Amino acid sequence: MPSPNLISISGPTASGKTKLAIQLAQELKAEIISFDSRQIYNELNIGVARPSEEELAKVKHHLIGHKSIHEKYSAQDFVKEVESIKSKVKSQKPLILVGGTGFFLFALENGLDELPDISEDTRNKVQQEFDRYGLVYMQERVKEIDPVSYSQMEITNPRRLQRIVEIWEETGDVYSELVSRDSRLHGNDGEKLSQLEIKNIVLDIPREILYERINRRVDEMIKYGLVEEAKHYFPDRNLNALNTVGYKELFAYFDGEMSLEEAIDKIKQHTRNYAKRQITWNKKYLAYALWVNPLSEKTFQTIVDYVHS
Repeated sequence: MPSPNLISISGPTASGKTKLAIQLAQELKAEIISFDSRQIYNELNIGVARPSEEELAKVKHHLIGHKSIHEKYSAQDFVKEVESIKSKVKSQKPLILVGGTGFFLFALENGLDELPDISEDTRNKVQQEFDRYGLVYMQERVKEIDPVSYSQMEITNPRRLQRIVEIWEETGDVYSELVSRDSRLHGNDGEKLSQLEIKNIVLDIPREILYERINRRVDEMIKYGLVEEAKHYFPDRNLNALNTVGYKELFAYFDGEMSLEEAIDKIKQHTRNYAKRQITWNKKYLAYALWVNPLSEKTFQTIVDYVHS
């Protein structure tokens, strides 16, 4: 049977998605689309574990390093860009989606309603709540309002937390529910993106091995210049794109709030926490997918057979 037009490879950070995606793309003569909300930024490299130049040269990649940290980017932008790529790529050529931002993949499969506009009064009210009560308070509000979004997001990102609360305050709508209603974004030919066939694959690596790989990856990031990269963008620390694991801990170090050793330990801890949330999200929303252990010798052939089934 011919390959499906869209294949996705999901999994927690450091599970081996990039390597496997490139191998599969070479096998299928496919192109790769990243669904990683951090690798889109041109300025960021080491801290977002962007594929190496050698890896990028092996297969044509889309949506990596194509935005500036000064630009806003949403799941809606992602869906529209995939729609555009799909319309330009030869119809029979497979596209492999690979990444760890589960909400982007969810949006592609299920569509997104246009998010409501937020009034200045509501925005100011939520900002004042955050300023007065702090991050933990805002996390608890989101956990109560929208446990689905809370389970898959980076909960230390104040702006994303506030956005969910703003929508609730403005409209009474739950953010995660907005993406599951009947209204959908459509392709140029009128076909609903949510009706496109996507063969989903999830990498399921033993937890203890995953955590070892995360710790080792962070050590390698430090070795190859993460501290210097973060220091370069320290003046832009308030940008949403930089309020993420690997940068915010080093910003705290630069501020004298902790030692470098403590910052590195925090990066490892927060990355492990993020990986755990990714796993939880995948179990909930991709339970129907093909789950494979990337460490097994039979995995690649299992995936090829699944893709062609």
